[in-house]
Amino acid sequence: MRNLRFLIVDDSAMARRLIVSVVRAKLGVERVLQAADGHEALLMLDKNPVDLIISDWSMGKVNGDELLSYVRRNERLRHIPFIMVTSNAHRESILAAIQLGVTQYLVKPFTPAELEQKIRSSWNAATQRRTERYSDLPLHQATLDIGGTAEPVTLLNLSLSGALLRLRHSEAIGIYRDFNLSLAFTEAPSGRTWSLPAVPARSVRLESDDPRQGTCLLALEFSKEALDPQAGQQLASLIEWLGSRGPTIIDS
Repeated sequence: MRNLRFLIVDDSAMARRLIVSVVRAKLGVERVLQAADGHEALLMLDKNPVDLIISDWSMGKVNGDELLSYVRRNERLRHIPFIMVTSNAHRESILAAIQLGVTQYLVKPFTPAELEQKIRSSWNAATQRRTERYSDLPLHQATLDIGGTAEPVTLLNLSLSGALLRLRHSEAIGIYRDFNLSLAFTEAPSGRTWSLPAVPARSVRLESDDPRQGTCLLALEFSKEALDPQAGQQLASLIEWLGSRGPTIIDS
């Protein structure tokens, strides 16, 4: 988890320091943003990519439940794991947080081991969602930039981490090469579209498909470091929509 970016939200500086010390000592996380309330957190989320949020429930400006509600309604942010920290262990409060879409619920006082367990559980769940590959895809257009030429491809399955394509083989296609994949999906009957003009990816597997047609199968792994944050959020939104409408293939 060393390369992840955490956002810690609490109106108590002492509580923030405690959480920061745990994530750094137990998980090796170095990139930690801190906000004193939900309002500051929203400003930070508007400007910074974040991989996981840990927030107190009761704060002066914009409570944790309001922050969580905003995150889950925002297509750019809704996939982020969210851990709610509170001293209220009442069943009604827990149910309210679950209904808002909380990933984990942590009751004060808690131990460093309990916090570490909640973080690992939240991140493992998010990682599993990223490995779900969706097939039986709706109408779409896809092209692969090969040597400056946009070649049409057939998208066989798609996940947050990569894609499997069928395309005509050429000498420019090979293993461990960098490409840009462009995607456009249209949702029926609403007509809503998802357009991703250039998703940077690296080829990790190449197989023959149909020698008579000269086609091959190419597996791509998306390059997270080179992916624009906004494009990454658009991809996450697309994957969430695919998950709501079609079957999945779990990538082993």
